Amino acid sequence: MLWRAAFQTRRQAEKALGLYIEGFYNPTQHHSALDYQSPITFERQHRKSETKSLHFF
Repeated sequence: MLWRAAFQTRRQAEKALGLYIEGFYNPTQHHSALDYQSPITFERQHRKSETKSLHFF
């Protein structure tokens, strides 16, 4: 994507790249590497387990 575009500022390039990544990456698709969970669900569960383990100290 970056090779085909000319940007006036770094900010424009960062915004375009962010939108491209968001469109390319599907956060709701289930992945076998994540035990058939979506990345969003996996991250939420991982954060919950991290906060629970912090309470033991």
